[in-house]
Amino acid sequence: RRRRGRGARDRSDGCRRSAEAWASAEGRAKLAARVRNILAAPGTEWQRIAGEPDGVGAVLTRYVVPLAAVPALAAMIGSLLFGISVLGMTYRPTFGAALSSALVQYVLTLAGVFVFAWVVNLLAPRFGGTANWTRAFKIVAYSATAAWVVGIVHLVPMLSFLAILGLYSLYLLYRGLPVLMDVPREKALVFTAVLVAAMIVVGLVLGALANVVRPAPDPSVTPDPGLGGLIEMLEDNGGAAGAGLDPQGAGGSIAESAEAALKSPVASASGALS
Repeated sequence: RRRRGRGARDRSDGCRRSAEAWASAEGRAKLAARVRNILAAPGTEWQRIAGEPDGVGAVLTRYVVPLAAVPALAAMIGSLLFGISVLGMTYRPTFGAALSSALVQYVLTLAGVFVFAWVVNLLAPRFGGTANWTRAFKIVAYSATAAWVVGIVHLVPMLSFLAILGLYSLYLLYRGLPVLMDVPREKALVFTAVLVAAMIVVGLVLGALANVVRPAPDPSVTPDPGLGGLIEMLEDNGGAAGAGLDPQGAGGSIAESAEAALKSPVASASGALS
């Protein structure tokens, strides 16, 4: 029991030191260097990662925790500043709704990293590789870099289509499997395809879970559509009035549609990696 207690304290101290390292200028510089190198020279960087002694706790606190927050924070800020486009209208959620959505996305992203690492570790021996939990966690964490970095485009919702560039993470995964999990290179492509299918399933499950745990919007609160949304609503309501339609009814349906959009699954395949 004493040994287990010391081990738990050592792990706790290691996580605290890792968090302190990330908060330092040197830690941020190392994070930026790892992001740059894994994206620009994945072959060389995977070899360097394979030789590093860092455990799961260090990778989680120094790398996953800060980077996984990028898409969630960007989406929250973008929705508050520019609103959410629904049926040609712009709707801006309340701060509470945007914050709760970002928190749920962030927590489920972190959970997705652990779940996907477990899948990688479980299936690696079936493709000629070696099961190693620490390395499986590393390959999921570092291959997700592209998806997390590209998540910054959600700051401007009209640029969200650029998130497709996050699919580069699949290439990083493919390049890393032979190095970290000892998967034969000729089987790496098939293994990657199987992992993509597993990733989709994990994303669907986490998305369904997000709908359950995210607080339902308060129907008694009228959402703020923002300046752009207000202008569009005034213009459309003018047209609706000319056509003999009820503007309030139209606005209400837009608000309901936008709240439904907020509740849609935010953890995609890259989201699970996001």
